[in-house]
Amino acid sequence: MLLVNPVSMSISLKRILKIERAAYPPHLREMQDAESWEDVADYAEVPIEQLVVLSDGISWYAIIAKHRFGRAEFVDLAKVPGAPIVDWFFILRTLRDMGIKKIFGDMREDTSYRRFKQQISSFERLGVKMTKDSPYTMYGETFHDFVVKI
Repeated sequence: MLLVNPVSMSISLKRILKIERAAYPPHLREMQDAESWEDVADYAEVPIEQLVVLSDGISWYAIIAKHRFGRAEFVDLAKVPGAPIVDWFFILRTLRDMGIKKIFGDMREDTSYRRFKQQISSFERLGVKMTKDSPYTMYGETFHDFVVKI
């Protein structure tokens, strides 16, 4: 497992679960029963060695499952409402440094997706490009199934 933080601060599971509670309505909180990072890896459906947690340790996190051939999946991404925006440059640079070439996942349109879509154009000069964007409805909300080439 890899824990990466842009500031000098440890990332605790307890803090990640607190961020999830603040960020999601109850029906979308998937990790609240996790008691260990191994439980989070089970949730992500990867061995713990392939689990990546990026976070500022305070207001946002990204749970990422590394797969083969330079692919990775955003398993969960959350930000406390009212907190500064997620540092997408940090996330994408960190993933690229890890050898990730494509990242895929699902984002809620009203939260993560909207911010990511706004910022993705500023990364195009770096070779970052959204290659898939398929909206769908679940729980009465719009989500986007996406793939991004890093």
